[in-house]
Amino acid sequence: MVSQGSGSLAESDSDVVVRIEQVSAQPTGEGNRLEVSIETNHGPLTALMDPAEGSVKCAIFVGTEGPAGGVYARLAEDLVEQGITSLRVNPRLTGELEETVIDVLAACSLLKGLGGGRAVVVGHSYAGAVAIKSGVISPFLTAVAALAAQRYGTQEVDQLGKPLLLIHGEDDQVLLPLASDDIYQRAQEPKHMVILPATGHRLLGVEQEVYDLLHQFISAA
Repeated sequence: MVSQGSGSLAESDSDVVVRIEQVSAQPTGEGNRLEVSIETNHGPLTALMDPAEGSVKCAIFVGTEGPAGGVYARLAEDLVEQGITSLRVNPRLTGELEETVIDVLAACSLLKGLGGGRAVVVGHSYAGAVAIKSGVISPFLTAVAALAAQRYGTQEVDQLGKPLLLIHGEDDQVLLPLASDDIYQRAQEPKHMVILPATGHRLLGVEQEVYDLLHQFISAA
């Protein structure tokens, strides 16, 4: 989905107020996975958490399954074995860039309150721009991965100054690879861009390549 947003989110970190009012969690029946309900001053938010005991390193995925055949779900399970806690956020308003940035900031607050020290944020399509904007705003986010990202919402990528991974399908007709190239050209180092051949916006047919790129990036961040 491509978002143009409503323009409601303030541009500076100090103007963004996200307050968590209540958190509850219940087991999903899949290992140690938890379904988390988060009450914020912007409304209720849900997420899936795969906790790693004693971890300070985290991964935030904007969405629960992800592109490339559900790569977020696959990564969430595997990252626990490396001591990395993951939180897969179900946006309150899918496609609304500014509101989804607020959701990511709420996720940061939750993980920090649980003892997390830093996190990598990952997003696809409009959520790729969400990941970049969130990375600019939050010091808790120390690396950003954007898959098939849109340009809208990435105006401040030159201020990111954190590891950035861009992945795009060569045959993407929803958001052309030129979008990631434009973001890449404006971003500071460290940055890395991968254009995957013979795949489109959902990055199908290259599931293992996407998994490997994200797994390596998150592990190294």
